[in-house]
Amino acid sequence: MADLIKLLKQFNRKERYFLIRQALGVEEFQLSERFRKKLGRKIGLKEEIPCDAFAAMDYHLDWVAASLQAYRECMSMDEVLCKVFSNSGDEKVVMGNQQDIDFLIAFNANEYCHLVFLEAKGYGSWDSNQMREKAIRLEKLFEDDGTGQPKVKPYFYLTSYRPPSEMLKIDNWPKWMKEDGVPRFLKLDLLYPRLEVNRCDRGREPMAKGDFFRIEKVNEPRNSQR
Repeated sequence: MADLIKLLKQFNRKERYFLIRQALGVEEFQLSERFRKKLGRKIGLKEEIPCDAFAAMDYHLDWVAASLQAYRECMSMDEVLCKVFSNSGDEKVVMGNQQDIDFLIAFNANEYCHLVFLEAKGYGSWDSNQMREKAIRLEKLFEDDGTGQPKVKPYFYLTSYRPPSEMLKIDNWPKWMKEDGVPRFLKLDLLYPRLEVNRCDRGREPMAKGDFFRIEKVNEPRNSQR
């Protein structure tokens, strides 16, 4: 039987992953003890998230879907590489696009494989339509209550400086992506002050196609949801 985490690792082909890995001189991304404890409390895990938990950035949802399909069918790696999977109608889970999740964490605990999906915003904003599309795909993979995959527990968190506002539409999100009717949230620590650049006119007045730009200090995120 193929190992789900091993499958997820082998699909991870992001150039930035290999560049960061090489630049930092590490074999794999490793979560800090502080973050593992913080996340473990959030998801209600009784034991600590293992230090060798798989972590990847900008991870394609097609890769998640393919890994889950091979895992669910209890196939060996040789069988995975020989099989042609159905992907039409209600069975269509691989979309052939680069839709991804900002940060994926996977680890085994209590006889389950736990998959944590983190979608981050620092200074930008979440787009309701974009998030709805991701929610629809995740519901297709895990169903409304998150029990769509055997021995797999999914978790989803928005992570930013402050919780999302009510402007972010979550009507079509599956239940497992929410808590008490609002998105699950993990606070993102940001450093201040930061700088931003904006185009303007000669008098520093904002102008989308201005021939000048100004540099401003950002003391706090102004991210709003739409």
